[in-house]
Amino acid sequence: MIEDTFKEVSILTALSAQEAVLKIMKYQVDLILSDVQMPEVDGFELIEYLHGIEQTKDIPIILITGIYNDSTYVQKGYEVGAVDYITKPVDDILLCSKLRVFLKIYENRKEDQNLLVEKDKLLANQVKINSMINNLDTFSPDIKKSLYSFNKAKDLLEEDDGTIDIINILKNI
Repeated sequence: MIEDTFKEVSILTALSAQEAVLKIMKYQVDLILSDVQMPEVDGFELIEYLHGIEQTKDIPIILITGIYNDSTYVQKGYEVGAVDYITKPVDDILLCSKLRVFLKIYENRKEDQNLLVEKDKLLANQVKINSMINNLDTFSPDIKKSLYSFNKAKDLLEEDDGTIDIINILKNI
């Protein structure tokens, strides 16, 4: 049902928590739908493990179960970090709606994080530029004049159409 509904999305499957972790580390995963009951490691332990890893700590995880539908387990699921806890029988339409919402939220979150990284880079560059400008004020007038002359000559060379008019450059210095 999920594969039929989300044809534009790559869906990875795993039969154990260990196999899931290997795939999560190997591929870009935007959302995890995990059963609570699995061999060796349950869904609660999987969430705790993934939240302890920098690379996977922000991936939203939805727990699904047919057995552990008592409110104690639901509460535990949310406490360990599940974004949702779904009990069987599953309403297919509701599940797909929730998956779409969580995928969109995660996508928006990644875009916001990328924008923040870009803003941080721009801010760091602006700080460097401001520092350089402030340092120019400490130069002596002779050095400022030399820098100005050098920049003016450089600008003339950059504007040049391929021929260099040395006399014109020297007149402008």
